Amino acid sequence: MVTGIGVRNLRGIREGRIDGLTELSVLVGVNGSGKSTLLDAILIGASANPVEATALATKRRPGLADPGKWLFRSLPAGPLIAYVSVEGPLWPAPRQLHLTATVGAEPPTVRRIEVRMLAEGPSDARLEGQSADTFNLGVVSVDGAAVTASSQTAHGDGIQVRLVEPGSIAGGEPLSSVRRQAREHGRHDAVRELAATLIPDLKDITVEDAGNARAVLYLDYGDHILPEAVAGDGVRALLRACYELAAAPGGVVLIEEPEVHLHPGAMRLVARAMRAAAVRGVQVIISTHSIEIVDYLIAEAENAEALKRLSVHRVRLENGMMTHRLIPGTEAAFLRGEIEEDLR
Repeated sequence: MVTGIGVRNLRGIREGRIDGLTELSVLVGVNGSGKSTLLDAILIGASANPVEATALATKRRPGLADPGKWLFRSLPAGPLIAYVSVEGPLWPAPRQLHLTATVGAEPPTVRRIEVRMLAEGPSDARLEGQSADTFNLGVVSVDGAAVTASSQTAHGDGIQVRLVEPGSIAGGEPLSSVRRQAREHGRHDAVRELAATLIPDLKDITVEDAGNARAVLYLDYGDHILPEAVAGDGVRALLRACYELAAAPGGVVLIEEPEVHLHPGAMRLVARAMRAAAVRGVQVIISTHSIEIVDYLIAEAENAEALKRLSVHRVRLENGMMTHRLIPGTEAAFLRGEIEEDLR
């Protein structure tokens, strides 16, 4: 479980730290406030394979002329450098990652991102890393749209981190594969029952061979089946979020704007799936612009103890400095229920 995160020189953030991350943490703020960057920082900093995580963070920003540079704050000269520090009960000291991006000489179009782990050092060096030794974990090479990760050293003190972007319909692991993982953990039926409350006449969600060794997810209505690819963006986003949460055996699930494409009724179902994942020990951290998602998460908390496991973080970014206001779940429930304050 991640309980705090510090970042420096990541995508315009000169320095920032968020503490008090709970089992269900909601990041809110205006566009450009750094919410997505915080998800990337958790993905990289907490992951059992920071090199693969860095490659994934780079891949999810397609269409840039230099996608290997987007992760870093622009500096006037020299290499691009970033520090990420995460804290939690799994680590005796803050786990610190150091990333350096340079443009290679052969060929000059390739950007290399070297990923290093900082040895344990004093807490006041968690964002600097200047006084701590480092050892190489590997390199991410970026050449146009091609991103490759080369791990030199496995580092087993991280945790499993899943990054989910329900609004990115074409991205991520094939949904048929995620369904298989959820079924292996005995949670396929729970997803089917959730989906059936929103999709009229749905009997089951199945996987069939579509030829060329491709497995395709189908919605089974009893007298006919329909590929999920033509079922509508809202249905696909709902299935993506719920199956990804169900497939996680533990660790952390990061969700980027789960409300995208969703009807309000579907938002409630996703909030219910988030709560179910948190109850079984998965830490769920989301970024959102939806006050409905916040309200549904509050409503899904069955008692005061459940509200204590929920937190809302208002993120702001001014002149490269990140600040945030922590709103505990009990306070968020009061603010929404009594005075209807917009917590975003």
